[in-house]
Amino acid sequence: MNRRLHRHYHTCMMYNILTGDVGPRHHAMNTACAEALDACQQRLSAGNTVGDLFAAHDQVMQSHGFAHAALSACGYSVGISYPPSWMDWPMIWKDNPQTLEAGMVFFLHMILLDDRTGLSMCLGETAIVTEGACEPVSRVPRQIIQS
Repeated sequence: MNRRLHRHYHTCMMYNILTGDVGPRHHAMNTACAEALDACQQRLSAGNTVGDLFAAHDQVMQSHGFAHAALSACGYSVGISYPPSWMDWPMIWKDNPQTLEAGMVFFLHMILLDDRTGLSMCLGETAIVTEGACEPVSRVPRQIIQS
């Protein structure tokens, strides 16, 4: 029997489910994460660099006043194997010169850890690099989920 795998990706996704009271700061953090994820996905196309992705993330976090709470990386390439980790090179950090090529797969994670308030927020999706707009393979809600 001749079998062929088609579109077999390891996909990641990340979001919060909040319990209890949800305050204005939670909403502000979620908005920043959603905008940063969208901004990174807009730059996730062949010819851009991994550093361009981080710059999009950084610009949004700064514009929302969360630069102090943002991590120094906002994602990584997703490898084709699982153990011991699905994380692969390259990591998405400042000025990473690696050029994006069609067919690469990235997990973009927007994480805020605010030591000033003790609050955190995150959103993350996996997408495939193409010659044009990226192709998401996982999708998370952009609004806060509350139980």
